[in-house]
Amino acid sequence: MTKKPKFGAVLVVLFLLGAGVVAARNLYSRTLLRTGDPVAISAQLGPQIDRALREAMAPHQLESQNISTKIVPLLSVENRAPIGLVQVSGSKDAVDKTKAVVQIGTRVPPLSASQARVLVPIDSADATHFKRVSGVGVCALIDIKL
Repeated sequence: MTKKPKFGAVLVVLFLLGAGVVAARNLYSRTLLRTGDPVAISAQLGPQIDRALREAMAPHQLESQNISTKIVPLLSVENRAPIGLVQVSGSKDAVDKTKAVVQIGTRVPPLSASQARVLVPIDSADATHFKRVSGVGVCALIDIKL
């Protein structure tokens, strides 16, 4: 005669396995964030970050069902390196074409001591060769705390 596992023991094992998966995912996320690599972070955690930002907008009735959003790296044109993350929004086709956003720093002549950061959605993750993606805007800047 074989013994059947008790239902409670099965639940405990399943719970521990689930908790292990969650703990492993959290450890992986923390490790990824410590690297500070916006390209890797956007690729691996982008959908989770995007969902959190959309949920943050929902109580303020700022959400639109006809607009797509996505997390992409923010690249500096000056030093050709990833420097952060942004959320872009627009039509699904335009957002799908967007691979990154470039930041171009410039002075604003009428405001003598002022600087502007121009943010342009682009079709490449390369800050040296890209084309602007029309119909996409930047709706959130994400600071990565290391």
